[in-house]
Amino acid sequence: MITLVNCRKETDIRGRLHAKTSNFPSYKGLVMCGYQGWFRALGDDANNGWDHYGRNGEFNTTHCTIDFWPDVTEYEKTYVTNFKYKNGQPAYVFSSLDKSTTFLHFRWMQEYNIDGAFMQRFFKRTRTEQSRKESSVILKKCYPGCATI
Repeated sequence: MITLVNCRKETDIRGRLHAKTSNFPSYKGLVMCGYQGWFRALGDDANNGWDHYGRNGEFNTTHCTIDFWPDVTEYEKTYVTNFKYKNGQPAYVFSSLDKSTTFLHFRWMQEYNIDGAFMQRFFKRTRTEQSRKESSVILKKCYPGCATI
């Protein structure tokens, strides 16, 4: 399932080609991106451990599934990991579940002139009422995130 979220400052970009009720009557000339929001951290509200950072709820040298370490300097809320930087300081990551993370990501999209985002929810995550509820959390945070930029 894919849902479209408007990242533009202006709320009405109608009048281009399509239905009058659509925020995106056409994609012509728009810069769009995909957004999943699937990273979870030990200690966030999901209680799923290190989902998408590691495997089986673990995030260590044998259970690491990321290719690049995220720069978390602009994040309001971060989570300490067992990893350390060269200087011995603990390394931190973000959780996509935090409202401040979603707001930051959508602020970046607006700053870099991204017009909209396709919100993906994979079929596996839509099979049960509980999994639909969990997968809708990020989507519900995107709308107010866009409204604040």
